[in-house]
Amino acid sequence: MAQYTEVTRTSWGSRLGSSIKGIGFGLLIFVLAFPLLFWNESRAVKVARTLDEGQGIVQPTLSTTVDPNLEGKLVHMSGLASTQDVLSDAGFGVSASAIKLRRVVEMYQWKETSRSETKNKTGGSQETTTTYDYERVWSDSPISSSAFKVSAGHENPASMPYTGEDWQAQQVSLGAYDLSDSLVGKISAWQALTLSENDVAGIAQAANIAVEPASDWLYLNYYGSSANPQIGDVRLRYELVPDTTVSIVAQQEGSSFKPYQSKYGSSINMLSPGEKTPAEMFEAAKKANTAMTWGLRVLGFFMMAIGLGMVLAPLVIVADVLPFLGNMLRAGSRFIAGVLAFFFAFITIAIAWLAVRPVLGISLIAIAAAVLIGGMVLSRQRSKRVVPSPASA
Repeated sequence: MAQYTEVTRTSWGSRLGSSIKGIGFGLLIFVLAFPLLFWNESRAVKVARTLDEGQGIVQPTLSTTVDPNLEGKLVHMSGLASTQDVLSDAGFGVSASAIKLRRVVEMYQWKETSRSETKNKTGGSQETTTTYDYERVWSDSPISSSAFKVSAGHENPASMPYTGEDWQAQQVSLGAYDLSDSLVGKISAWQALTLSENDVAGIAQAANIAVEPASDWLYLNYYGSSANPQIGDVRLRYELVPDTTVSIVAQQEGSSFKPYQSKYGSSINMLSPGEKTPAEMFEAAKKANTAMTWGLRVLGFFMMAIGLGMVLAPLVIVADVLPFLGNMLRAGSRFIAGVLAFFFAFITIAIAWLAVRPVLGISLIAIAAAVLIGGMVLSRQRSKRVVPSPASA
């Protein structure tokens, strides 16, 4: 692994100017967090209610015959998803009877990573030591070496001779039914496809280069070998989704399916691998909804905290003239930004819930107010410890 270290110094004036310019961006991030959090709560309620509605009306049925009495109903069934389609990579002549087929391509390239350590100096300037590491890796997308700190000796090809590609069967059956494209797209039981000797020979002929099978990969050794790859070498492999058992919950439409639209504005169009009961599928969907809801809540909180931190940054940099004072103010600003972000996030979530669950919304507002007041009290106590009284001085 190659390595390069650079030491840069930024003046106090430059830091202050950059932080002032960043105030606008910080305010933008802060403001955008409000609609994100509000939309997330609305989305979560719609999905939760839709799942409750669906779980109460879903009708289990068999996939062996089409039941006309279930037309337009939300149904659940399990069975073997199968196809007679033959998928083909025309470029290399590889084909297989499968629900899905994909070509995975990687090229051996240089990759740059960096790590930095910053120290504040008396007078407000900063000294940053950045270490750049260069290693050779297999990557499924081109890595531009023109943006490397040290591009000389770490040049990558401008493009890949071949790229990854996916194919999907047009006709996939579930017993007597045909799966919709949206449901087929949810099937992900990928397996490695073992290439035959004819496949390998066809790839070598199409690529016009000697190839070398090794493990699940087929190496196109432009410059090296599988044991000693060189920059620009390419390897590829194939994966497929064979006939596989699935369970679905969707609205029956003739001998096929479509998403079920609930009265709450959300839809149900679920597919799970293996044989799953309706209860198992709805429980998994509810857990996924909860995970997404909390993930977006955390994202909204951090957007607010980061935005407020950028607004307060000029004050911290002014104090950095004396590093110890800057460190104290930096810790304080982070604390204030965190408390305010928590307060505003809670208020936004509470307002979103007022329309659907007033008691919960009011409770959240009370919690947010308590956190804000507690934070202000704690901040004052910290200030009293830091700033000595005239009598003690």
